[in-house]
Amino acid sequence: MQDLNKLTCQVATLKNNASTESTCCPINWVEHQDSCYWFSRSGMPWAEAEKHCQLENAHLVVINSREEQNFVQEHLNFAYTWMGLSDREGVWKWVDGTDYEAGFQ
Repeated sequence: MQDLNKLTCQVATLKNNASTESTCCPINWVEHQDSCYWFSRSGMPWAEAEKHCQLENAHLVVINSREEQNFVQEHLNFAYTWMGLSDREGVWKWVDGTDYEAGFQ
């Protein structure tokens, strides 16, 4: 099914005279600046949410810029949201391995 969705996206992209390198996101995901975002409405613990993302070949959101932070905030319609920031072992790190202190704050 995922291959069919990707093929459908690529066909639509070609019909619009765009390159096939543009981002094709899965159904119910939101494309923004060549990345795909899924905004869940179901509540689950942080570790379970990250595991769910990994099953989708993704991870909890890593904020890399003020613009990305604004985009994410605009799409939040509920009070509690997880992001991919953790303080395991007492050091804040993003789930992609980026050190919090070295990245966007």
